[in-house]
Amino acid sequence: MVVTSTKKSGAGLTQAPDEQDVTIARALTWRYAIALVLVATLCTAAWLSLHWVINEQKSTAAVVNVSGRQRMLSQRTALFAQLLVNAPVAKRPEWRQKLTQVIDLMALSHRGLTHGDASLGLPVPVSPAVRAMYFDTPVNLDEQVNAYLDAARRLLHEPDAGLTQSNPYVLELTQSAQHSLLAALDDMVALYQREGEANVAQLQTAETVFWLLTLLLLGLEAALIFRPFARHVQHIIGKLQATTAELTVHRTDLESLVNQRTQELQQQTQALKASKDQLRIAAIAFNAQMGMTVCDAHNTILQVNQAFTDITGYTAEEVVGKTPHVLSSGRHGDAFYQAMFASIAKDGMWAGEIWNRHKNGGVFPEWLTITAVKDDAGAITHYVAAFSDISERKAAESQIRNLAFYDPLTNLPNRRLLLDRLELAMAASSRTEAFNALLFIDLDNFKNINDTLGHHVGDQLLRQAAQRIAEQVRMEDTVARFGGDEFVVMLEDLADSTDQAGVQAESIGQKILHALHLPYSLGELVCTSSASIGVALFSGLRESIDDLLKRADISMYQAKASGRNALRFFDPEIENILQAKALLETELREALAQQQFCLYYQPQVLADGTVAGAEALVRWRHPQRGMVSPAEFIPVAEQSGLIVQLGQWVLDTACEQLARWQTQTDKVDCMLSVNVSVVQFRRADFVDRVISALTRTGAQPSRLKLELTESLLVDDVDDVIQKMATLKTLGVTFSLDDFGTGYSSLAYLSRLPLD
Repeated sequence: MVVTSTKKSGAGLTQAPDEQDVTIARALTWRYAIALVLVATLCTAAWLSLHWVINEQKSTAAVVNVSGRQRMLSQRTALFAQLLVNAPVAKRPEWRQKLTQVIDLMALSHRGLTHGDASLGLPVPVSPAVRAMYFDTPVNLDEQVNAYLDAARRLLHEPDAGLTQSNPYVLELTQSAQHSLLAALDDMVALYQREGEANVAQLQTAETVFWLLTLLLLGLEAALIFRPFARHVQHIIGKLQATTAELTVHRTDLESLVNQRTQELQQQTQALKASKDQLRIAAIAFNAQMGMTVCDAHNTILQVNQAFTDITGYTAEEVVGKTPHVLSSGRHGDAFYQAMFASIAKDGMWAGEIWNRHKNGGVFPEWLTITAVKDDAGAITHYVAAFSDISERKAAESQIRNLAFYDPLTNLPNRRLLLDRLELAMAASSRTEAFNALLFIDLDNFKNINDTLGHHVGDQLLRQAAQRIAEQVRMEDTVARFGGDEFVVMLEDLADSTDQAGVQAESIGQKILHALHLPYSLGELVCTSSASIGVALFSGLRESIDDLLKRADISMYQAKASGRNALRFFDPEIENILQAKALLETELREALAQQQFCLYYQPQVLADGTVAGAEALVRWRHPQRGMVSPAEFIPVAEQSGLIVQLGQWVLDTACEQLARWQTQTDKVDCMLSVNVSVVQFRRADFVDRVISALTRTGAQPSRLKLELTESLLVDDVDDVIQKMATLKTLGVTFSLDDFGTGYSSLAYLSRLPLD
């Protein structure tokens, strides 16, 4: 600034420079220049101090952020180790991959903390205090983290059998993550926060000292100016006061600006941290198990992930710049893709199953989800596609379907699928009025093959028989394994008349009989078998599936009864007989429950007319039919097994009658004969039941005679002799009934203890 003096003249005020003022002005110019340098230095120092404080705060925030992430990653490593141990074997490769990713992130963070990493915002080099915390203290956090990472890597190399809760690496990871490692990481974070706060405090102290020194120099400069220029003191003081006030205002504005900028930087730091977290999450999501593709609005591929390469075989370099058409399998027409993009345009996404082609040329099914990315105006800018290979799921579905509808031994349709197709065929024939035929096939004497040659040989024969049957029928016909050694063939769309349909069915059936009668090559064995076939014609829905199967089964048993290796059509008369037999069996059960049976005692008379005994004969008093002959109901009782219960009732009732005769003088010496069926005698508890009946009624065993039939001697004669001998020791006698009608010989009879 220039100080001038004024002089008054007639023309007005004129200004003439004072030599002293000029000297003072020159001196003040230098001194103000020095003051300006000091002010500039002050501003620079303030800016540098602010810059250092901000950098120190950012470094502290970065270390705290990465250390916190290191703490989280250590806990996640322990968690993933536990999940790997507890996961099923099939899921363990997935958890091993996740654990590897966490370990790699933890190792990257650890290296940044110990050696610095500008990309993570970490100072380079690291703070001496932090380095001492990591390497020079007894805690030695570097060794702890490296040991923790080493334990995690060793756990990854453990076989599935060693992945247990007691595994030392699992225990080490869990305990370290919950106690020592967390404590050490927390101590390091606290130490670095204290160090950062101390550095900031030192910088602020240095700034204050610099301010004081600058003000002191300014004061000294003012004193030097005041001493030679006393007359200008007031003027200079005023100028200095004005300058000081101006500087105060500037300082206040500067402090306000610094505070505002500090808040903005803090907000930017928080936003940067949130952005990094989002980017990290997005990166992890993009590199997940599912294949990912990012395309522009023209459907040009911009980016793919590693899973895309793993699934399709194409690398990113091979597909970027191309369209997804490079994966097209050719199985979907233009209409399919038009509907896909119409859905995306309408709903913003599309999801569904699609077939694509692998780089090696093979096609595979995948589940694809395409999402459209739109700008603020609603225009589509990108397409993001995520897909996964569902080949294994499709194969599992196919396997489940095969297990549900196909026989695992012969690969023929099973009973369930046959019934479904039979229902459809009956419905279809009701419209076409064409006849269908059901052939019920049973292999003759198959049980003997299983019992003598083994079930594995029987299984081979069943597979060959299934193949032979399938070769004799048409493509539209169904061959099913009904169970055991039974097969069912459904012939569809035969002739419109019963006679012609029967001729067609018989022709195919005879071909099947011939094929099944050819020798079978079963490894080193060659054997011959045959089959019995029952045929039932049907058309429309006039009868139920159960009735149709029953008729075919009945006709098959007619074929067996005719001598096997035969074919028979369903005969309604046979069905009536079987229905009558089934009704009789039901009534027999009710008769036993309601005690509708009674015993007649036929006398046995000697030549002189003396009654020597009697034979117990069972009769059935039917409530509607009256007296029913044993010739009618005994065979049904034997076939159904009811003969055991009926025979026991006859034995008990006869013993009660025998006990009553023992109290009558004229009948005390009478013998009572009771017929015993083969089924009843062969039971293991037969002897015990006879003894129980005698004991309960008090009848004399010597007066009881059991009549056996010759058919009893066909099998296991030794067992028959043993039971007879046991009862004879009690006094029970035996006689042989209907001799000459069976297949026994005199040699057998000579061994029996008959009376």
